[in-house]
Amino acid sequence: MAFKFSDLKDQLKDFYEKRFKTLSLEKKLVWLLVITSVFIGLGVLIKINSAPHYVALVSNLSESSAGYIAQKLDSLNIPYQAGKNGTIYIPSSVNVYNVRMKLATLGALGPDAGVKGYGLLQNGSLSSMGMTSFDRQVNFQIALAGELERSIDMINAVQYSKVFLALPKYTYYVPGEEQKPTASVLVILKPSMTLTPEQVMGIMNLVAGAVGNMSAKDVKVVDQYSNVLSDEVNLSASAISGASKLKLKQSVEKYYVEKVKKMLYNVFGYGNVAVAANAILNWQKITQESKTYTPADSKNNTGVLASQQEENSLSTNGAAQGAPGVNSNIPPTYVTTSPSSQISTYSKSIRNYDVSQTYNQIIEDKSGEIKDLRMTVFLNSTDVKDESTIKTAVANSIGVNASEVQVIPMTFDRSAEQAAAQIEAKLESERRFKNLVIYSILLSILMTVAFYYMRIKGKKKKKLKEIEEKRRKIEEEVLEIAKKNQGTPEEEELASLKSEALKWVEEDPSEVANIIKIWMSKE
Repeated sequence: MAFKFSDLKDQLKDFYEKRFKTLSLEKKLVWLLVITSVFIGLGVLIKINSAPHYVALVSNLSESSAGYIAQKLDSLNIPYQAGKNGTIYIPSSVNVYNVRMKLATLGALGPDAGVKGYGLLQNGSLSSMGMTSFDRQVNFQIALAGELERSIDMINAVQYSKVFLALPKYTYYVPGEEQKPTASVLVILKPSMTLTPEQVMGIMNLVAGAVGNMSAKDVKVVDQYSNVLSDEVNLSASAISGASKLKLKQSVEKYYVEKVKKMLYNVFGYGNVAVAANAILNWQKITQESKTYTPADSKNNTGVLASQQEENSLSTNGAAQGAPGVNSNIPPTYVTTSPSSQISTYSKSIRNYDVSQTYNQIIEDKSGEIKDLRMTVFLNSTDVKDESTIKTAVANSIGVNASEVQVIPMTFDRSAEQAAAQIEAKLESERRFKNLVIYSILLSILMTVAFYYMRIKGKKKKKLKEIEEKRRKIEEEVLEIAKKNQGTPEEEELASLKSEALKWVEEDPSEVANIIKIWMSKE
C-alpha cells in the first residue's frame, strides 16, 4: 500500500481534534515538550551520524615529529585532525593499522620521526660535487646530533630531546691549538616525571663518548623548565658517592636484620623480636710499591752489561842501525834491531754494567667489605634463660663472634599497635556506617518507586473497573429502553446505536474512557 501525504494529514488532524484538543493545558504542554525533545534528539543523532568519527593515530609526540607525520599524511591524501600533546586523529573509516604500517615504512613513526641521523650520510652525500670540507663537517655534525637524540629519547622520562654540538672547525695547520668540542642537550620531560642524577650523568657520558676529545663536564643538560641538570650533577658528585656508600650500608644492615628476624620468629613468634644492626664497611684501598736493586758483580758475572771497550798496543825500546845516507832509506827498507832491544805489549778492557732493578706493585682494594658488624636483639620477655645460646645462634648465622651480639629482654610497648588497631576499627565502623546509610537511601528510593508504581497501577485498575461498571450500566439502560420501545423505529435506531456503541467500545476503549472522564468532569 502506497503512502499518501493526505492520509498522514488526515491522521494528524484526527489526532488533534479527538485527542490533543480535549487534553488539559498541563498535558498539552507535556506533549509539546515531548515532541520537541524527540525532534531535537533526532536532529542531534542525525548530525552525529553524518559527521566523520575520528580515532587516535599517534600521541605524545613533539611538534616537529607531529608535523612530519602530518606532512606524510598529506602526501598520502589522508584527512587528519591535530590534538593536544602531539596527538593526530584520522577518520575511523580509514584503517588505522594500515596507515601506521605505511608511516613506519616511511620512517615517520616514533618520537624521532623526521630525524634522519646517519641517514644523511647515505647515498654518497659527503662526496657530492661542489661540497667543501666544512659542508661535510656540518652534515656529519647534524647526523651525529640526530643519532644522539634518538638514543636519549629512549629514556622513559624523556618525551623528546634536542642536541646541539659545538665542534671546532677541523684544520691541518694547527691541530694542537684546536678548541675542545662542547655540547648542550635540551630534554623535554613527560608530565610529573624527572631525571635522576644517574640518568643525567648517563646522558652526559653518552654525548661525551660519541664526540672525540670531549669530556662529560663539557656537556650541559637543560630541561624545559630552564633547570641546568648537569650543574646539579657536577656539584653533587661527591654526594652521589656518599649516598651510594650509605645505600650499600643500609642494604647490608637490612639483609642481616631480616635474616636474624626470620630465624628468631620461628622460636619466639611473630612480633616478639626486634633486631637492630650496625655495620661498618671498609673503604680502604692500599697500593704498595717496591723496587729491588741488584749490584753488578764481574766475578760472578751478574748485572746487565751496558758497554765494553778493549785497547791493545805493541812497542820496542832498541836503537836504529844500518848505513847512513839516502840509499839505505829508499824502499824497500828493513828494520834491524840490536840484540839489546826489547818488545812490549799493552792491552786495556773497560766494561760498564747497569744496575738490575725489580719493580713490584701490590694493590689491595677492600672497598665495601664488612669491617665490623654488631647486632642487638630485643626479646619480648622479662627473663631469658638461654641468653648465651641465643647469642651463639645469632653469631653463627651472621658469621661474627658471640661478643658482637647483645640480647636484651624487655616487655614491648604495644600501645602504638593498640592505638592503630583502634583507629582502624573506628575507620572500619565509619565505613560500615556510610555503606549502611548509602544502602538505606538506595533501598528507600527503590521502595518509594515501587510504592508509587503499585499505587499508579492500582489507580489504573480502579479506573478500568469503574469504566467497566459504567459500561455495564449503559448496556443495561439500553436494554431496558429497547424492551420498552420494541418494534418501533426508535427501537431500531436504538439497536443500531447500541451495536455501534459496543463496536466502538471494543475497538477503542481508551477513547471511550476519555469521553466518560469528560462527562464526569462536566457533572
